[in-house]
Amino acid sequence: MIQVVPRVTLLRQAEGVQLSLFDEVGGDEGVTRIVDALVGNVVNDPDFAPWFADIDLARLKSHQRAFLTVALGGPE
Repeated sequence: MIQVVPRVTLLRQAEGVQLSLFDEVGGDEGVTRIVDALVGNVVNDPDFAPWFADIDLARLKSHQRAFLTVALGGPE
């Protein structure tokens, strides 16, 4: 399991600061780790890998990062 919530985020929550889910997963760095893990698992899975054989993975990751950033309340 990937730990994506840095300690500083937990401290900010304890101080009563309202954080977005984007902040709670570690901001840009956390979203990048999530996307890298997801895409890595998918392309290495024998059942899913054929669906991604001809896909530009850098472009896919870029789109996934952009989507998750907005979906989790990060900057647009």
